[in-house]
Amino acid sequence: VLGGHGGLGLEVAERFAREGAGVVALVSRSGGNPGSDERAAALAAHGCLAVSYSADITAPGALTALVERMRREHGEVHGVVHAAGTLKDGLIRSATAEDVAAVMRPKADGVRELAAAVAGADLDFAVLFASVSGTFGNLGQGGYAAANTYLDGYAHAHGAPWLSVDWGLWGEVGMGTAVADRLRARGVRPLTTAEGLDALIAVLGTERSARQLVIAHPDAGTEIVEPDDPEARADSAASADAASEQTGNADGSGEAAGDAVGRVAEALAAFLAERLGVASLDREAPLSEYGMSSIMSVELSEELSRRWGVGLPATLFLEYGAFGELAEALVERYGAAAALPEPSGDENTGATAGAAGTEAATEAAR
Repeated sequence: VLGGHGGLGLEVAERFAREGAGVVALVSRSGGNPGSDERAAALAAHGCLAVSYSADITAPGALTALVERMRREHGEVHGVVHAAGTLKDGLIRSATAEDVAAVMRPKADGVRELAAAVAGADLDFAVLFASVSGTFGNLGQGGYAAANTYLDGYAHAHGAPWLSVDWGLWGEVGMGTAVADRLRARGVRPLTTAEGLDALIAVLGTERSARQLVIAHPDAGTEIVEPDDPEARADSAASADAASEQTGNADGSGEAAGDAVGRVAEALAAFLAERLGVASLDREAPLSEYGMSSIMSVELSEELSRRWGVGLPATLFLEYGAFGELAEALVERYGAAAALPEPSGDENTGATAGAAGTEAATEAAR
């Protein structure tokens, strides 16, 4: 089991032990930890020996050497599960080649190295753990979607015994647990661990040959209005027009553009500090340092849209990873200044708002 010392890999190993596996090899870069070692030792209660190996599954030849060692120590390999992977959310236009490579390597390089390691073996199964993000797409996960689609393509190209399973969200174990509760509130129905493992065993026991399967619950569905929609564009245009009237013109009438950005920045900082649960926001730090993800961007954008009465895209907080750029975009592209309380006469002359301005911004954030 590649990725065998992670939560999902350990659950798969335990289920295989319950189903009668004599030896289960857990493979990961770390080779295990006290928690995983304890879980692995518990497999003995089912008459199964769990052995742990450390390997970089993307390194050329590493898995081939490991499989040869396993054969010497425990006999032939009868099945493999590739459950390794990593996430790095972000929009394609802001991603670097290394960002994409980081999520591609464990999946794409891993499956090629795995296939080379077991070439010629008479495997009962070779299961690739992919994701519905590759099948249907997912906001901010272009690289991850590509990596999982590669697994789908590999199974189709190479045939039996390779099978790619496009999993929906696992709610109790794996990489999605941190956002499972928030996604439930949006109509997503995560798989329980028992449901996922039951489905896996059922798939492995069927006589029908398949190369790709989706195992997931249908979502209740929540419509997210994107700025590309005509209605959203109209809302944003109206907000921007109102903002241009408020922020003034070249002749000096109305609020200066710099004052508008500053006022929005104060309210935005208060909003983010509240939502992120921090005492104060470091405006110089990239938002990624606060754990910004695709689902977090969706939630923040929706809440800010609701509070300020402006149409904002779900990708807003992924598009603008720097606080200053985000504040400027809110003023210049989305007309956010018009949604905040009118500046006082003193503020209109360019004076620093001080404590009163901060208080007004905090109130606007609420």
